[in-house]
Amino acid sequence: MIIIYISNYVERNDNTLHFKGNGRKAQFLTMWNEMTTPSILKEMGARLKEYRLRKGLMQSELAESASVGVGTIAKMERGGAVSVQILLSVLRSLGMLENIEQLLPEPPVSPLLLRKLQGGKIQRIKRSKAK
Repeated sequence: MIIIYISNYVERNDNTLHFKGNGRKAQFLTMWNEMTTPSILKEMGARLKEYRLRKGLMQSELAESASVGVGTIAKMERGGAVSVQILLSVLRSLGMLENIEQLLPEPPVSPLLLRKLQGGKIQRIKRSKAK
């Protein structure tokens, strides 16, 4: 459990921090590792809905653009599970496919592989024996 002390913010049961005061909901931090898979799907669905609305699209327009059914868009927005292929189609239609890089970045090159790629000989590290 992560405890964060920030004035004017309060942690809610959905593992997000929200601004206290004036009934204004301002999401501050999502603690993904603390969330269950259904909770993550609900949060993703809410975010997809918000992006769709900000683009001024109806569910039917997004569904047509992504070549999926309106029910599939509604299911996603409610936090239902869909295939990765459908998720990618919806992200593409929303112009968000580039965000995949943040979701699954390319692994960094290991120091040993880098040395090998540079044409250097990989040497073993000899450990001294304890006396």
